Amino acid sequence: MQTIEHLTSRGKLSLSYTQLGNDLIAILSGGDQHMGAVAVSTYDNHKGFTSSSVITIPGHLDDLISYPLSRLISEAISKNVVFITGIHFDNITKDEIEEITAVSYEMADELINIIEGD
Repeated sequence: MQTIEHLTSRGKLSLSYTQLGNDLIAILSGGDQHMGAVAVSTYDNHKGFTSSSVITIPGHLDDLISYPLSRLISEAISKNVVFITGIHFDNITKDEIEEITAVSYEMADELINIIEGD
């Protein structure tokens, strides 16, 4: 797996990824790492669109990142994507959540650029 890392005011976020055949597996983690949500986006080459599903571990909000980023990446690279998210920082504020979400999108854009460059 290769990894993209970015710092936030609360700590490091890591986006690890690997290609499995023509598919992509990505894991976004930070703080107390865990598996909070898993999103799967399938790209239909014939119809040119992505459909997505997400499974969230009860009590976690990681689907708010997994689902849209899985879909974003799948649509951009025209591949199936599994996107696992597990980010936890104690006593996080709304502003810190917004920062982590923005940095997560930046990391997804960086991943897209890397994959498109291959």
